[in-house]
Amino acid sequence: MVNFFSPLLMIFLIGNSNSILPQPHNAKVVLYNDTNCSGDKLEIIEDYEPWLFNRGSSWNNGARSASVSGTWLFYDFSRYNSRIGNAGVEYIFGPNQFCQNFTNLMRKVSSVRFAGVESDYRNDSLTVYSGKYFQGNEEFIVADLPHINLENQNSFIITGTSGWTLYEKASFQGAS
Repeated sequence: MVNFFSPLLMIFLIGNSNSILPQPHNAKVVLYNDTNCSGDKLEIIEDYEPWLFNRGSSWNNGARSASVSGTWLFYDFSRYNSRIGNAGVEYIFGPNQFCQNFTNLMRKVSSVRFAGVESDYRNDSLTVYSGKYFQGNEEFIVADLPHINLENQNSFIITGTSGWTLYEKASFQGAS
């Protein structure tokens, strides 16, 4: 097996949950300025925010907790730490508005984005990131591709229940 992604490989498998009433499964985060998902809140649905200052100056470095549906990534600096390279990152995954306090990024979150399909976080997807720990630019994939440039990619997140196979060479050739 070829290891394209060092030092970190993170896989999220999101299964389908059965419930009595249908529930929306869109990617959603609510940031709170206090712990335990209390206080003033900022809701972001199916959207990226490269700089939380755009949502009001109090939100840049102001969040202390978040409730999420799906997989959400939180960054110490704007533009997903792309200009810094190796800064703080936290992720939270959960269904149906799972609440969590920030640990390393308490009052430090400056940008936020989700991983996976925005309309239903349970759908199959592969998101590849240029930086370590899901930082920098991304490439989003939901179907077979005969060629993906993995040379400058350092981390990835898989969502859904299907398996993914990455090959060493183009057109599904070489070691997997």
